[in-house]
Amino acid sequence: MTMRRVTIWKRTLIACAVALAAAPAHANIACVGVVNYLAVNSYGSVYLDIGSGIWAVCSITSALTSSGVTIAPETCRAWYATFLAA
Repeated sequence: MTMRRVTIWKRTLIACAVALAAAPAHANIACVGVVNYLAVNSYGSVYLDIGSGIWAVCSITSALTSSGVTIAPETCRAWYATFLAA
């Protein structure tokens, strides 16, 4: 291999590695159902029930980490607005 081919191959390999490492950040989450219950408590926790029980889904005041996933308050506020519109 020439030096140019090795450099291109290395760059391609690095680009693929970065793309694969970033793939989990692009995960999609889907919810289906009617919102039966939606509430925010005095601490900012948002609770939602779409038929499978009431779940604390996020916090509008502080970051919430669950199962290695952190949800920022800004994201939670956007979700809450979406839940209200449902």
